[in-house]
Amino acid sequence: MVDAKVRINFQVQEDALRVEVRLLGTKPRPQLEAGPRVAATTLATSEALNLAISMLSCFADDVDFQAAGDGLVRVRLAKYRRR
Repeated sequence: MVDAKVRINFQVQEDALRVEVRLLGTKPRPQLEAGPRVAATTLATSEALNLAISMLSCFADDVDFQAAGDGLVRVRLAKYRRR
């Protein structure tokens, strides 16, 4: 399990709604249940990220994921106004 802070910013503009979600400072939490720990594989993480991007792309016109060190993850979404 992981503890993290989430910051969500919304901007309503003339041509678009923009959303930025930032996951800040993730750190492991102790397991609450006894049992073997299973580490996430790189393949599973990659597949989960691809699925997340595909799903968010259904709702937004632009989707951008960025991962940086220290557990920082940033997702930017934009939904443009149709004219």
